[in-house]
Amino acid sequence: MYSTVLDVARLSGIYSQILNEAVGTGDGSATAFTLDESNVVKDSETVYVAGVAKTQGTDYNINNEAGTITFLLPPAQGAAITANYKYFPDSVDITNDDVEEVIQDADAEIEEWTGKKWTDANAYTEYFEGRSEKQTTAQAGEESQYSTETWDERYVLLLTKYPVQGVSKIEFLDDDGTVDDTLTEANEDYHWWSNGKIQLIGNSIPVGKGKKKVKVTYTYGASSVPRNIKNLSAAIAGIIIFVNLTGGSFDEITSYTLGPKSVSVGEPYMNMREAINKLEQMRDRILNQIGRDFRTVVI
Repeated sequence: MYSTVLDVARLSGIYSQILNEAVGTGDGSATAFTLDESNVVKDSETVYVAGVAKTQGTDYNINNEAGTITFLLPPAQGAAITANYKYFPDSVDITNDDVEEVIQDADAEIEEWTGKKWTDANAYTEYFEGRSEKQTTAQAGEESQYSTETWDERYVLLLTKYPVQGVSKIEFLDDDGTVDDTLTEANEDYHWWSNGKIQLIGNSIPVGKGKKKVKVTYTYGASSVPRNIKNLSAAIAGIIIFVNLTGGSFDEITSYTLGPKSVSVGEPYMNMREAINKLEQMRDRILNQIGRDFRTVVI
């Protein structure tokens, strides 16, 4: 997922917060302790034993829905156990699982809008049409010559998905789609850049305007989700949640209908419409930055 439950909670404000809660005192044998609130926002808690922050999964495990903490080793006799955490209040009527499901919907919207995935090492195949050709009239019966072209039109391919992580092969195709020639990086037939540019070396794009003449197989993606995509995912997820809270319906990334309910939730206790406006502004700003991809070609 491009964002997390905590990202969505923070951005939309649909949470309440507890600071320095006195959870209990160690006795050298007890390992299970219960927080005052349940439905804890995933990865929002910081648990302390005798003032020392502990690590989830290493020192303790948490049941977010029940609000229970189980230590792997019992806290020492007399050690104070405290915690800071966020939780979804009953008025919101939402769980971590609900938010994760909404994030998946938001991510699907982003991929449809941008025409690409924002994860790591996505395999992709892209086709390019051939160059144009025109007949010369300089000499009767002279062999066909290529029309006047720029250097880029003859030797450069621009991939639509980036950052590019690797180009495995480039294939030149006959008119019927069969492979006529295969170029590889190992043979120094081309050079590629992460921004999607490929320069052919010793070969030019085949003639065949309007026909699929070049097939490029490559991978693209980033080792981590870009910050703006992470924020976009959280913003869209927040909008979907607020729309659902009002009893409305969400159609697509920029189209939804609010229902008749009027609800104020979360730590900032923002008005529903104001909260959505805030998220919409972030969504629109990021969409304007990354743009929409109209050149999607998937095989």
